Amino acid sequence: MGIKEYLARHLLLADGAMGTQIQLRQPGAAAWGKYEGCNEWLNLSAPEIIRDIHAAYFAAGSDAVETNSFGASPITLGEYGLAEKAREISHAAAQIARGAAVAAAAKDGRPRFVLGSVGPGTKLATLGQVSFDDLYGGCQEQMGGLLEGGADGIIVETCQDLLQIKAAVAAAMQVLGSRSDKLLYVSVTVETTGTLLVGSSIWAVLASLEPYPIDVLGMNCATGPEAMQRHLEAIARQWRGFIGCMPNAGLPTLQDGQVHYPLGPAEFTQVFAPMAKAVGLHVIGGCCGTTPEHIRELRQALGEAKAPPPRQGQAPEQVTSLFAPVDLTQDPPPLYVGERANATGSKKFRDTLLAEKLDAAFDLLVEQDEGVAHVLDLSVAYAGRDEIADMTTLVARAARECRLPLMVDSTQLDVVEAALKLYGGRMLVNSINFESGEEKAEKLVALARQFGAGLVALTIDETGMAMTADRKVEIAKRLIEFCEKRGLRRGDLLIDALTFTVCSGDGALRDAAKETIAAIRRIKQEFPGVRTILGLSNVSFGLKPAARKVLNTVFLDRCIKAGMDACIINTAGLVPLTELAPAAIQLAEKLLDNDVAEGDPLELFIQHFEAAEPEAEAGAAVAAQTPEEQVAAALVKGKAALLETAIPALLAKMAAEDVLNGHLIPAMKEVGRLFNDGILQLPFVLKSAEVMKKAVALIKPHLKAGQAKAAGTLVIGTVAGDVHDIGKNLVDIILSNNGYRVVNLGVKVPVEKMLEAVRESQADMLGMSGLLVKSVQVMRENLKVLETAGLKIPVLLGGAALTEPFVRQDCQPVYSGPVRYCKDAFDSLTAFRELEETGTLAPSPPPRSTT
Repeated sequence: MGIKEYLARHLLLADGAMGTQIQLRQPGAAAWGKYEGCNEWLNLSAPEIIRDIHAAYFAAGSDAVETNSFGASPITLGEYGLAEKAREISHAAAQIARGAAVAAAAKDGRPRFVLGSVGPGTKLATLGQVSFDDLYGGCQEQMGGLLEGGADGIIVETCQDLLQIKAAVAAAMQVLGSRSDKLLYVSVTVETTGTLLVGSSIWAVLASLEPYPIDVLGMNCATGPEAMQRHLEAIARQWRGFIGCMPNAGLPTLQDGQVHYPLGPAEFTQVFAPMAKAVGLHVIGGCCGTTPEHIRELRQALGEAKAPPPRQGQAPEQVTSLFAPVDLTQDPPPLYVGERANATGSKKFRDTLLAEKLDAAFDLLVEQDEGVAHVLDLSVAYAGRDEIADMTTLVARAARECRLPLMVDSTQLDVVEAALKLYGGRMLVNSINFESGEEKAEKLVALARQFGAGLVALTIDETGMAMTADRKVEIAKRLIEFCEKRGLRRGDLLIDALTFTVCSGDGALRDAAKETIAAIRRIKQEFPGVRTILGLSNVSFGLKPAARKVLNTVFLDRCIKAGMDACIINTAGLVPLTELAPAAIQLAEKLLDNDVAEGDPLELFIQHFEAAEPEAEAGAAVAAQTPEEQVAAALVKGKAALLETAIPALLAKMAAEDVLNGHLIPAMKEVGRLFNDGILQLPFVLKSAEVMKKAVALIKPHLKAGQAKAAGTLVIGTVAGDVHDIGKNLVDIILSNNGYRVVNLGVKVPVEKMLEAVRESQADMLGMSGLLVKSVQVMRENLKVLETAGLKIPVLLGGAALTEPFVRQDCQPVYSGPVRYCKDAFDSLTAFRELEETGTLAPSPPPRSTT
């Protein structure tokens, strides 16, 4: 029975620590020679010691042992002058373990297995301490020796850097081949901070590794089993394959100059065995501080356990930076790809490159982190520049500093490959097409497979760019089939149906927008699972800025309704539909439809903007509005300038509290309604929120002073993975202006930061907010962490995807304190007043009034 078949049927119990067992056996000077401290050398100099350790673990009940090859790569062995012996040492390590496995199986007839151990080395690739190529080559040498020596699979363990994992997995794919019966196991190390050493969340790990043919994903080292549970549960919700865990025997301490692990065999098993069942682990074992006795206790507790039942659910399709992932399907759409760092499209970015100011160029790229972009396009090709030098300089920094994922945009394979070798996250590559035939496309697909990247696919073939919907769909079909045949999935692809300007006067392009929209609709219908993307602003090329904004905005709305999933655009070049004059929208629609019923639509569109009312007349129209109307317009349209006269005018005739509750809050509710109805896009919602902040700042000095001491304290934050904060900020405004203290942690807040803030501020309540559907599950998992930490204060939950039944049925049962569903920001005020008046807060649903 092979190891994969065994895992499908049984829980596999691996071994425990190797290093401490070697130390207990005290190899002498003859064994160490001049390589003292190099445990891997003992495979050649004292194989009987290593064989004895393997035999002890098999006797204790292990189904599999790991080879003594953790540091057997040429890079690590090179620190001892043993780089040339990497393959020999790895081969010997596997051969020793295989001999012990055969001997153990002969005694009782049970199958025994050998996992070839590959450690992370001593250098971090993301920080530039070692190159991808050196890691890749070293892993090939090490893994080749392990497999030749008889290993049943490879375990890449104690991983602390996504780029190191990708190099190791790429090497394993090369060594194992596409149809191997050998196991590929990746095990990451999550520090007590809740992330990998370089800062990656477990969600980033999942998104980065999901495209690879990894059989087992798990965790080992750093902590004991308890601290690993929530991360393992996250893996279990998304990972399609087997899951493993090999914890330390607790967090080590120093006692009398010796490292001490607090969990003995019984204590370790008492915690770990039930956790393994609850999470549904397929592989368990031990790491630092664990011994054959720990393994024996686990075997006695679990017996000959069967494999856990198959899990339900499907992993989201995502891209990710080093730190956190982004869903490729946004709700609401589209996925915005920021294009400010494009040497062709952005003069400001191009000028920084030409001036050799790469730091300034990088600043332009990362400034979009704070905006509404989900992914950042990076294109540095320009005449006279060294594209590969510019790209690698910027990608290397982005890989370790940028919180949003990258889209590398280049026509040169060597540039794309160089960028991929620097990036630990999962990026998009723009683009693949058939302009030069299939040879170049073949190489690009191979790179995408090797590095787990997604691909933007342009509808271009050997005859040129597709102009009609039929041709766009025809080439899209060819691209999809080509990529699928070579191992990519539909979810890895974003089809760019291309759009051309309808504003050049070229008769051949008058139907360009219609053809593109029709192609998007057909691609979504005919090829389920494939996404579409568009360089949207091309449609208005040739117009003046004011006219471009209108046409781009109307075209964006049309494309989203047709099914467009993503667009590459500078969102500063858009305006909300609500701000556009109906006449301008109608003319834009006629231009996009090439509707000639009332004359040339391009000519009519241009004439409209040439005849548009002068700024003075527009200003007069605004001046004619009442202060109440101006405030509403300021918030709904994102026009902060209107506040300068409107707010003082309102304060002259009503109290600041009435301005807030009677005008500002209702206007923001209208913004929320327009957003939920799909009329207002996310960039403009965020713009309205900024105007709201300015409005509150103007009225704040006029609000009645609260009590000297705040009536209560709320810690609030948008949960990890979610950047939406309008509702959260409204809670802050309402509570702050009613005498309560609010500690606003911002967006994408990990639960550890929430806990820390609650304790530091001695908060009375904790609020968690989020707009995305996935955020409600994050809230539930956060409540589990709070429960484990012993927190009991009331927790308020709010967000567009949240429902009162979900809070009552799924959230409250996992937390001992009250959990209250807040349908809007005002419910938080009700909750605080209830807490003040009664001393307690009822969980959801709140008590109904009997009066």
